[in-house]
Amino acid sequence: MKIIICILLLSCSVLGMASAADYKGLLSQAIQEFDNLDADKSKAALGEIIKGPADAAAKAEAHKYLSLVAFLMAKEEEKGELEFTTAVSLNPGVEIDKKRTPPDLQAKLEKIRSDFMSDEKGLLVKALEKLDFGANAIAFLYFSRLDSIAKDDKLKAEALKYLALLQLSLKGDAPGAEKSFRSAMNINKKISYDKQRTPPHLAKFFELIMRETEEKEELEKKKIELEARKKEELQTKRKEELDAKMEKELLEAEEKLSALRKQQENELAKILVEGKKQREEQEKLKERDETRETLRKEFTRIFGGNIPAGVDTANPLPKNKKGFYEYSFPNGHTMIFIEPGKFVMGSDSGAEDEKPAQEIKVDGFWMDKFEVSNKKFTAFVLSAFHKTEAEQNGWGGVWKDGGWARVDGADWRHPNGPGSSIEGKDENPVVQVSWKDAESYCKWVNYRLPSEQEWEAAAQGTFQAGSGVKIEKEKLVQYDMARPVDFPGDPFYTNKYGLLNMFGNAWEWLSNPYYPSHRSSDVSQVTPGKLKVRAVRGGMWQGAPESFRPSRRNKGLENIRETILSFRCAWR
Repeated sequence: MKIIICILLLSCSVLGMASAADYKGLLSQAIQEFDNLDADKSKAALGEIIKGPADAAAKAEAHKYLSLVAFLMAKEEEKGELEFTTAVSLNPGVEIDKKRTPPDLQAKLEKIRSDFMSDEKGLLVKALEKLDFGANAIAFLYFSRLDSIAKDDKLKAEALKYLALLQLSLKGDAPGAEKSFRSAMNINKKISYDKQRTPPHLAKFFELIMRETEEKEELEKKKIELEARKKEELQTKRKEELDAKMEKELLEAEEKLSALRKQQENELAKILVEGKKQREEQEKLKERDETRETLRKEFTRIFGGNIPAGVDTANPLPKNKKGFYEYSFPNGHTMIFIEPGKFVMGSDSGAEDEKPAQEIKVDGFWMDKFEVSNKKFTAFVLSAFHKTEAEQNGWGGVWKDGGWARVDGADWRHPNGPGSSIEGKDENPVVQVSWKDAESYCKWVNYRLPSEQEWEAAAQGTFQAGSGVKIEKEKLVQYDMARPVDFPGDPFYTNKYGLLNMFGNAWEWLSNPYYPSHRSSDVSQVTPGKLKVRAVRGGMWQGAPESFRPSRRNKGLENIRETILSFRCAWR
């Protein structure tokens, strides 16, 4: 027998050690996720501690860090106070993590502890303040503590009375509420429910309990009375009549009590149904608020806090077939949101200015789905009274007789010179625009030109060279087809983000100057007004197959304009 008891004690000791180790590991994980600003993972780990077999001190630690998550991450003041109050109720001496708690919050937590550890009278005052403020869960903790420490019977009865109200309204626990209220009535016969703080539909519950108690007391009085009368009349010949009368009166009293009990049960059923309905409505409101908060955070993330007019913020932003945000803005630009992340920029097997391939991080940004069209550029010229550099200087670059030539009269309206036209080509990309023309347009629509990092990140996954697919000629800029168009891939359909025409239509102007190396430290050295050579990307309708890959780089003086130069806009 002694051996069996030792084995059981040893098993319990091992289980206790395992639970402590699990708790310490979960707490360490929760703190690490807290430091990584991942509120959801931190809360999940802390929740495991609370649900598990950990002792009160361990659970107090978990509730302490849940309060920090609520105060500092979720900005939920009442939730934070509830969690720290719970921690103090489990372990009054729980220590504040001063490393992770700002001084003002430390002071607030010490105030919460001080309030919760008040004496009996002070605790009742604080509990009623929480109840009137609507912090019912916190008030429940205060009244529970008052019930456990009160030496004064009246204060203990008050605590039980309000615990009954909260058990019914907060948890829908009718049996528990009835038990608490009856305990209060047993301590203080004169006690009644708080008519000012009790909703009408819950007041009936307490009134029925009080009426039932009164009826029981009345019944007991009648029983005593009848017993006394029976003893008196036993000495007479009216014993049988007295017994019959007593039976009748007792039966009537029991029927009355039964009817009252049934009424109480019906009212209780109504209360429970109404309480369930209210809780379901609260859950719906909570779910709606959580959905709104999720949408607010997502819109802030993708728009940077500057949500354009006309965007429906009550519903998720639509995504394209590729699974990325795509939105047509009121200014006519359809843009796709390129998610932030890392990608490999450059190529070790490409030209020298593409080397070396290296990992680059880009922030999220919006990119035009299409190159800027003749139609959009026309609207810009008419509104801003813009005159392109080709129009100012009277000539543009045109592919003629197997080479580039300066042609007088060539501009964006007459790409190949006098006699050529953009009529019927509203949706073709505008060409014969210089870098300054492109930048002026972007400023006009409150956008900007994309950087080289952004353009290459957006171009990733367009197609792989070498597939040998022939491109339909009508998909290209048809100003001058001097050679067959037969190169790998079909860039005129969407790439993995849903962007169109990233390759082969026209070279696209970029915001930054061209540097011989694409290293991020070099590309960031932008000095407007000093460097005149600008980066371009994307290949052109007249280009060779090897031009059509994301890492291919090119350059041009910012004042040149040719039938192979266009642009698209970026934002953020």
